[in-house]
Amino acid sequence: MIPYQTASLSILDPRISVVGGIRVSTDQQADQYGPDRQRADVERDAERNGLSIVHWVEESISGANHDRAAENEYYALARRFHGLNFMFSHPNRVGRHVEVIVGIARQIHQLGGTVWIAGLGNLRDGRNWRYFLRNAAEAETDYLNVVDQLYRGKRGKALRGKWPHGAPPWGYVLERDEKGRSTRPVPNPVTAPVVKRVADLAETVGGESKSLAVILEEGCPAPTAAGWSIRSIHNILKNERYTGRAVFGGIELLFEPIIPREQFERIQKLRAARRRESGPKDTGMLLAGFTRCAECGAAIGRGSSLTPYARYLYYCCWKSKRPRVARKDGGCTNTKNWQPPVLDGLCWDALVRHLTRPA
Repeated sequence: MIPYQTASLSILDPRISVVGGIRVSTDQQADQYGPDRQRADVERDAERNGLSIVHWVEESISGANHDRAAENEYYALARRFHGLNFMFSHPNRVGRHVEVIVGIARQIHQLGGTVWIAGLGNLRDGRNWRYFLRNAAEAETDYLNVVDQLYRGKRGKALRGKWPHGAPPWGYVLERDEKGRSTRPVPNPVTAPVVKRVADLAETVGGESKSLAVILEEGCPAPTAAGWSIRSIHNILKNERYTGRAVFGGIELLFEPIIPREQFERIQKLRAARRRESGPKDTGMLLAGFTRCAECGAAIGRGSSLTPYARYLYYCCWKSKRPRVARKDGGCTNTKNWQPPVLDGLCWDALVRHLTRPA
């Protein structure tokens, strides 16, 4: 993100000030419409319309990530500076889908801002809005075409018995042909023995915490820079691809296994036998929503944490557990968690004492 170019926000005139929006997505790289070209289009159109660029909002998101942090920044700026202008180089740089593209523009307008599209104009002009809707539909069509081409390419590669996309599981490396194109995974001589060691420990020492202790003691290479954890062990033991089989779009791809199929199935049975049930879905948390946080006054609701074996429930202040949701009103530092039987018991005792008092 590039900071404001104005010396002081207090002297910013929203009527002639514009925020430029730049968006680069990994599934839209084929069009060569990168940040520099988007910036040039916005700068040229802003100058043509007598607008002064005071800020740039730049985002780079993956094709699999639909979270839009930039939306919140646009909305926050529109709330702070009523009448502020926002300019994008093209509707497909606002979003991929019609409902997202139109939704962002509408929200900015409802907050008092004005959206511009380079080469199209001010969207508060009804005529421009009509062309904007048409271009938004074309943007989604272009996106769907890109996705379809990528899918067809990956499917065709899988049909030829080659690894279609992405990295193989840790413990494998992609074998490549004479042209440098990936073919299929083969065990990595350094890390594959570690994967097999984790599988063997699952059958001998017992639970994943015990396996983790052995792996740490032996100093085995870790799958990530963060090092080993119970989650690392869990991810290896549950990954069926270590048996030498992967399915892409219904197409089966076979390669050399690291964990034999028979051993993998035995491990799943052992893990299922050790798994503790988390209890019925009707948790009996009678106080959820009926009690209030002493610090912020927000509702005390149900919180949960998930382990490989069970989901644990507890009472907590919702603002302290969801700071992003509560950001507008401020969060809460009350991080106290109450086990349902404990808090329910305390409240029932207090209720009984209250109801049985003669006064």
